[in-house]
Amino acid sequence: MAATVIDRTIKVYPKQRQFLQSNALLRAFVGGIGSGKSWIGSLDMIHRSKPGRLYLVTAPTYPMLSDATFRSLTGLAQELGVVEPGDAKQSPPPSVKLRNGAEVLFRSTDNPEMLRGPNLSGVWMDEASLSKREAFDILVGRLREGGEMGWLCATFTPKGKAHWTYKVFGAGGPDVELIHAQSDENPFLPPEFVENVRKRYTAQQIRQELGGAFIEGGGNHYFPHLWPRYTDMGDAYRIGDGSGRWRHYRKADCSRLLALDWAMGKPKRATGAAELKGDHTAFVVADLTEDGALLLLYCLNERIPMGSNAPRLAEVCRRWEPVVVAGDDDNLSETMLLETRRYRDIPTVKPMAIGGRNKLIRSQAAIVRAERGMVYLPQEDRREEYWVEELSNQLASFTGADGEDDDIADAIAIIGRLADEFVPGEDPAGELDPVLGADGYNSEQW
Repeated sequence: MAATVIDRTIKVYPKQRQFLQSNALLRAFVGGIGSGKSWIGSLDMIHRSKPGRLYLVTAPTYPMLSDATFRSLTGLAQELGVVEPGDAKQSPPPSVKLRNGAEVLFRSTDNPEMLRGPNLSGVWMDEASLSKREAFDILVGRLREGGEMGWLCATFTPKGKAHWTYKVFGAGGPDVELIHAQSDENPFLPPEFVENVRKRYTAQQIRQELGGAFIEGGGNHYFPHLWPRYTDMGDAYRIGDGSGRWRHYRKADCSRLLALDWAMGKPKRATGAAELKGDHTAFVVADLTEDGALLLLYCLNERIPMGSNAPRLAEVCRRWEPVVVAGDDDNLSETMLLETRRYRDIPTVKPMAIGGRNKLIRSQAAIVRAERGMVYLPQEDRREEYWVEELSNQLASFTGADGEDDDIADAIAIIGRLADEFVPGEDPAGELDPVLGADGYNSEQW
């Protein structure tokens, strides 16, 4: 039976055409909001699909995948007549079978390890700057279907020059091409769109969100790549004032704080199953100086089974010896608080009242302290580089919207509020527990 040839004329603007015509193995279409990123990503996937081959499309979360990316590709495929009715399945796991026999899978990058498995001919990462570098690294290793090297493309709004997307696509390299488009280059936008948005943005937001530019400290609320640095001198911290002079803070004069954002378990979106699984837990440790500077010492962001949260916290406390631990009150059930008291290494755990406030409002204390130059990161070395980069990338991407990968950002918000409220020498929780007393229980007793 002869193949059906479908002839359609699609209007694209010059930057989109350049992206479609690129032969680089790693390609990125980076632009401001409204520059047509998801649309051109959809067209590129359809255009490059080969009969019988397997492809993958990703988005940072399943709501984003379902509400935007999946709709964009399937809508365009239907408009072009390259998908049969019933061959676009949105129920988990989503997939689309194109008329040429190519199959396109849709997955979230919120758990990168789940991306392992199939060999692929091509990958499109939509909103890649909101996904972890780990997802990209795993996906590149899947590009080997049929004994051929596959391709990967990414569409996103930039999040600064220290973000992994800049290091992969923006800094250049062999078989890498980046196409940059500003919002006002898209002739298909409503004529008043860009100007209306511009009126509501700061100069920095205009350059990033409309200009699509990689900027130093790029992000929405935090600019961690511009934060000052400290040097650990053993019994003190050394901080430069920018004029060649140094200030020293004795560690003995600092108060050590620990903020936690516990994974409380969520339904598995990918399967529709009702059982709970461990999400990512974040711990942030900082020293608070007498004049209110926060020196970030350590960050842990990992997937921890729910039953292991307290033992893992005890390990971190054993290493860093905080004087107080704090978490949002909606994240600290009575059961969890009692569990922490089983361990001598865990000090008083202070529930921080959120009072129905959204994430962005709860983050204001940390944001303001950082803007005043009062939040410090360590001078990076091989031991510190991983967590500093992970923390910086997540904070630079933080918008305050629900569904983001923001465990670290939540912990930073908590430690910012705790620093505002903390009084050295004061028992953060008030009276001692009437049942367990001051010492609690250690793990050997249970």
